[in-house]
Amino acid sequence: MSVPASPSLRQALSPSDTPSSPERRALLAEIDASCKWPVLLFFACGLAWLMLGTLFALIAS
Repeated sequence: MSVPASPSLRQALSPSDTPSSPERRALLAEIDASCKWPVLLFFACGLAWLMLGTLFALIAS
């Protein structure tokens, strides 16, 4: 069961024609900062698997 998003989060993530307010920019910056390390970890793991697969392919050939 998912928790409904707060109205401010829903507003911040929905596209609009109005210029972004400082609160919206701060909220988006907070979201970006909280996602930085998990995303970097996913990319690092993907790169590690790519290198390991390349190594195994070289060994097998």
